[in-house]
Amino acid sequence: MNALNSLSVAILLAMHGTGAAAMTFDERCMGNAVESCFLIAEGEITAETPAEFAALDRGDAAKILFDSPGGNLGAGIRLGRMIREKGYETMIGTRVSFDAQEYPPRGGKCLSACAYAFAGGVTRSLNDTAQLGFHQFRLGANSDVSDAQLTEAIEGAQAVSAQLISYLVEMGVDARVFSLASGKTGTDMHMISQQESIDFDLVTPRGFGPFFLEPYGNGVVAASKRQDAVGPYDLATQMTAYCKKGKAKLLIHAPEHGLWNEKPVAFDVNFQDRSERVPASAVSLRISDSGAYLEVTLPKDLTRAIESAERLGTGFQYPRVAGGFYATSFTLSDMDRSMLKAAFKLCL
Repeated sequence: MNALNSLSVAILLAMHGTGAAAMTFDERCMGNAVESCFLIAEGEITAETPAEFAALDRGDAAKILFDSPGGNLGAGIRLGRMIREKGYETMIGTRVSFDAQEYPPRGGKCLSACAYAFAGGVTRSLNDTAQLGFHQFRLGANSDVSDAQLTEAIEGAQAVSAQLISYLVEMGVDARVFSLASGKTGTDMHMISQQESIDFDLVTPRGFGPFFLEPYGNGVVAASKRQDAVGPYDLATQMTAYCKKGKAKLLIHAPEHGLWNEKPVAFDVNFQDRSERVPASAVSLRISDSGAYLEVTLPKDLTRAIESAERLGTGFQYPRVAGGFYATSFTLSDMDRSMLKAAFKLCL
């Protein structure tokens, strides 16, 4: 039997009994764009919460916004697995912030059992005013418990520990978080700092990763891959820079797309302090079984500007019905700039 559901009465889970109202789910949108829709999850996680979540009709929301003091540990784990299975992103924030049109919503708390449910998100993000907290479960100090019952409770606690660690690993979270929780005594809570959320993989990488080099003809290509899942109107997964026939090129790949054979109105390159536009005549589109490939021929002055940029963003001017902007965004390191220079070397 699952140890999370069958512990001896000698084990007291600090997660239980917050005294808050039971969790409710409310789908709300800030505007008429699907990416502004959230499933707001407020209140204490109870034994009934997973079944109530399962019974919800999947609407437009792809994000769950938690504001919860915790609750039933086993239910929190089940809820987290269901969130992962349904492909939701998890965030923390208050309804007040949401109603104030703060995007992403700010503040909020997700403590104890809620923190384990939060870990179920396919992608997870944490605003700098949110509270994400873990703490330990503990053995009850009941003098009437027999030695046999105490032994059973200790064995049950060990089984719970193993299941919690296994769950964290399954969700892609560094299991050292469990050590932080176990180090707290009584009802103390370990509040996760912004740095810890990164160090322990409680937040997932977003956007595009560092560039890497691969051989290409007489030179190399510099490529960057997306680190998180695509979302509505946010479908680009890789950008590649290279030189072909003496021309500098950027290639954007979108495995999922709404494109046919139409060209965009234009291609925009955004820097920290300005924006440059490349006409649609410089863009070619190829569609295959593996997705859409949008290739842009860059003028030399724009190529040089990209090589020295600190921040770089790109986007195609497509209507939303065709998939939106197929955008990329980078904060370029010295290494990234060196790789882009290597990729464009034969063109300049």
